[in-house]
Amino acid sequence: MSPVVEEVRLSLPHIELAAHMSGPPDGLPVIALHGWLDNANSFARLAPKLPGLRIAALDFAGHGHSDHRPRGAGYSLADYAFDVLCVAEQLGWERFALLGHSLGAIVSVVIAGSFPERVTHLALIDGIMLRNGPVEGTAERMGQALQAQLDLQHKRKSVHPTLERAIEARMKGMVAVSREAAELLAQRGLMPVPGGYSWRSDSRLTLPSPLRLTDEQAMSFIRR
Repeated sequence: MSPVVEEVRLSLPHIELAAHMSGPPDGLPVIALHGWLDNANSFARLAPKLPGLRIAALDFAGHGHSDHRPRGAGYSLADYAFDVLCVAEQLGWERFALLGHSLGAIVSVVIAGSFPERVTHLALIDGIMLRNGPVEGTAERMGQALQAQLDLQHKRKSVHPTLERAIEARMKGMVAVSREAAELLAQRGLMPVPGGYSWRSDSRLTLPSPLRLTDEQAMSFIRR
């Protein structure tokens, strides 16, 4: 018998997120956080192999079936971390484990470093903390990030003429994935549009970060 996976909507005070809930209701609470431009299906094959866990696999804001942030808002690590804490409150989980992949791993480290007393376990896949640039050039990077935000207003999202072309594009993306993984992500990440298919993810997710933690600041989260 296939494990039961429940599709849920989590209405937070500031945004509505989508998630997959699986595992026994009395299992160890786990919040699973996917990578950049991915979605909750990242854990579709892994979750059934983790017995005894009550897993909430989120679609981050701007990803999958979750809402996009309002105009003028961004997607900082602090924003993602706040979303996760709000999810934990709504689920009634005072303490919980974090399972993070890539961006999700980084957000997990931020939460665990900020609230070590609330995180029971930390499992990280392919990530731990952002690689940070030198302090020199901070002003230039800020300017580039702001200009990219201005330029994005005049760009249109890519449309793939067929489902196959969309899957192939994901396989060859900035972070290459297998066909099986691309198909899983496409199931949840694509939507039909005039002329073909487009990814549901918010275009603002591709913008460079205007500010990054210094190496010393990043290490303060890891050391905790």
